[in-house]
Amino acid sequence: RILKQPQEEENATKEEEEQSSVTTSRDFMALAIQHAQSVYQEATKDQGPDVTESKPLRILQQRIRFHQQLLDAYTILYNYECSSYGNNVSVVATQSKNMEGQEEVEVFQQQHYNRQNVNTKTILSASTRWALEASSWISTYEMTTSESLDANVVKMKEQEKPHMTLSEFAKSVASIKHVKENPTAAQGTSGYYQIYWSDSSKTRKEALRHVFSPLHSDIFHYAVVNDILSKLGLMQDLDYLQRCFGEWMMGTELHHPSYNDALSGDVINEQQKPQNQQQQQQSSMKRWIQDMVGRDVDALLEKILEEENQKPIDDNISENQNETGQDGDVAISQQQEGAGEEKRKGPPILVLKALYDFVRESSDLVRAFVLATVCREAIAVVVKKREIKTYGRVWTSEVIEPWDRLLRKLRVCLLIRLRLHNMPLGSFPITVKHVEDPEIFSIHEWVARDELAMSHLHEEIVSLEKATAISSVVLDPSNEAADEQWQMIQHACLSSAVSDQERAEYLVGMEVNLQGALLLYLSNHNNPPILVAHRALLIAQMWLETPKRLELMRNCIDALFALEETGEYAVLAGAIRLEVWQTCIRPVFRAHLFGFDNVPEIQQSLYAPLLETPGWLGSLGKAGLSILTLIARVEYCQDRTLKMPEDRSGGRGWPPIREDLILMRIISQYRQTHINAIDAHRVVVAGCVVSTDLETLCQCIVGFYECFDTHALFDATSLSPDGDAGKQLVFLEQSIIERALAFQKPILERFDIDEIETLSLLWSIDVRDVRTIFLLAMYELAKDTVVDDMLTKVSSQRGMDMERFIEDGLGIVCHRLNYLLHIKRTPETRKILGMLDADTCEWIRDQAETTASLLDSDNGETDRMVLDVPIQLTHIFVMRLLSLASAAGSEKETRLKIHSVSVLSGTIQNEL
Repeated sequence: RILKQPQEEENATKEEEEQSSVTTSRDFMALAIQHAQSVYQEATKDQGPDVTESKPLRILQQRIRFHQQLLDAYTILYNYECSSYGNNVSVVATQSKNMEGQEEVEVFQQQHYNRQNVNTKTILSASTRWALEASSWISTYEMTTSESLDANVVKMKEQEKPHMTLSEFAKSVASIKHVKENPTAAQGTSGYYQIYWSDSSKTRKEALRHVFSPLHSDIFHYAVVNDILSKLGLMQDLDYLQRCFGEWMMGTELHHPSYNDALSGDVINEQQKPQNQQQQQQSSMKRWIQDMVGRDVDALLEKILEEENQKPIDDNISENQNETGQDGDVAISQQQEGAGEEKRKGPPILVLKALYDFVRESSDLVRAFVLATVCREAIAVVVKKREIKTYGRVWTSEVIEPWDRLLRKLRVCLLIRLRLHNMPLGSFPITVKHVEDPEIFSIHEWVARDELAMSHLHEEIVSLEKATAISSVVLDPSNEAADEQWQMIQHACLSSAVSDQERAEYLVGMEVNLQGALLLYLSNHNNPPILVAHRALLIAQMWLETPKRLELMRNCIDALFALEETGEYAVLAGAIRLEVWQTCIRPVFRAHLFGFDNVPEIQQSLYAPLLETPGWLGSLGKAGLSILTLIARVEYCQDRTLKMPEDRSGGRGWPPIREDLILMRIISQYRQTHINAIDAHRVVVAGCVVSTDLETLCQCIVGFYECFDTHALFDATSLSPDGDAGKQLVFLEQSIIERALAFQKPILERFDIDEIETLSLLWSIDVRDVRTIFLLAMYELAKDTVVDDMLTKVSSQRGMDMERFIEDGLGIVCHRLNYLLHIKRTPETRKILGMLDADTCEWIRDQAETTASLLDSDNGETDRMVLDVPIQLTHIFVMRLLSLASAAGSEKETRLKIHSVSVLSGTIQNEL
């Protein structure tokens, strides 16, 4: 009830506050605690020291201590915030000073960022390089993403409340039921209980922002944070404090001047030494974390001493001098001379482990990099002093090495995150911990995405992979050599933001200022068989999202063709091809034939309009036939292993080469397909491409209604391409006629009837018959000029049924001449009838009346043959038939009939 008392209005006048006996919630809470203490003393004044307190009294005493600690901690915070926000002049002056320092750092950074052909190792220390890289990642991120890193951060603005209320502070901590007794505090002293923040990050976020806000001020205010934490009894729980500090940093502005002090201050001091110690230690944040490092290192040293059974460190020894008065660095160097046997043996020392783990798990990579840089610098400063003090029992290089490796891993994560900006990279955010988990991400998939961001053409990507494999610009960001070339890595991130027209320039960068493909930095993952498999899957997914773009499916087919069908990657080829069929082609044809009700894989609103678009289904069907052919070409094997490339970095590269979880998941689902089921699907797909007569098509195969089911390709008995042979022939002829009717090109350069020929092969029908019917249909449609060249080519190669073509072709000629002489009956034709041979004219009429047309359909359509054809074309056609009959060795009677018809057509041509 005490904590829920209504807070006074913030705009209450001073006069009203003076008149009130209880002016604030703090005073009210103090009064309540005082009253509770008096009640407790009154209840226990007659009890002796050996008398056990009753349970109500123990509860009352616990609550008094709990609320007293809360009040003491809040009072410190309240006093700081009131004084900080009340001095507006000081705040403005501090901000002005920090802005001047920031400008100085930006000028320095630009000078070093644009410096070419300079050995930065001789110019900048390791700490300075890390600080400079951290500040540069901030601008690189914002330039690449066009987003501000502080856009979603709660900012401390002037219009916000000047201080946190007591009720808000009390709600941010755990309830009294969850407090723990502080083992280091004496009973009745300050900090007797350890009062932790609430388990809800949303609840404790505001409190952490206020409690750690003094670290944004100058160095004289960093102790305020420790005072507050001491009152809460948390100063001994170093791991918890580290996590709180990390959480606070993730919720603050990176552009705050205090970060400029924590990072860029060393950069400035590298070139311009400070005039005094106060100027050098201007960062309150840096001082606080250094104190945390010192306590952590001392605790670790105590454990080391216990293990070595040595005496504690003499606190009287100076940090800068040894017992003989020598300089500490000189003493250390003397100990190090000769060999490194004296170096501490055992597990590596990890300082600030809680913060280390926090950074590994952080998805805000830029802030994580900044936090790691601040921690690394603090560790380097503190451990260097401990190294001198302990005569090398703890080595600076050994302690900061884990943080250096962590920073390099964060560099890799930032490269991937920014290089693949706006791309889906998985269901988990990118963190160092997640990348190291082999069950979360596929690094090869990321590389394949980067390749597709530059080009979808398989030939261009193959050239890219070959070029990067031999490039001299290859750089591993996780290697120590990259510490001096991080500008090149950031240029690679910036290149991902260029336009599509400029992207070609970044395929392979050969200069420092022009870097491109991710393969240059993850060269260990340059494995073409694995990458092409990922590209096929990614392009297939792109097509599923935008099925109108059939060029994506063609690019996917190119990638599927490139998969190795034999050898150690044969199982990968079969699994990927089957996966594309199952996810892309199969659902669409299932929906087309049987409706969308039982096809949850695709959206009806997206695919239904496309199925009604002329030509779309045909193009997709051609792709489906290609995929089925590729599936049939892979010989099934039981092996489910996938060979991964060898690690060319000797185990030093990160992320390491490991089993690809995406491809292994697909391989594990790979099943044996059966040729009968594949051929049945090929029949249906080809039939849908060449004709709309599904009623006839369903009678041409066995198991039509089981086609395109999820398990259809694995069924060896239900599906078969064999069906009613008569229906198959009828369907084939109808399909040929439909293709001839739809043909609009000026010249037939090749038989554009691949799907029809596929059907004929599956139904054991001679392909020559198919081509013969197609040519006859084209002549019936009076497309003589279109097929004349193809007729000459096919006849010379014996690629058609000559006897049928000659016989049916002569019938087409008779139809045309009969129409001209007896049906059209123009005045010109009447004049020349007496000049023509009567028997030949009568024979032509009989042939025209008795010979059926290919274009005659079962539904009574008999007038689709084009009869009004120029006599010149008809005469040329007759002469071709005469030539073919002679070449084919036709019967004499047939040749004589053709000769008589040619004489008649020649006479008509001459007279007309």
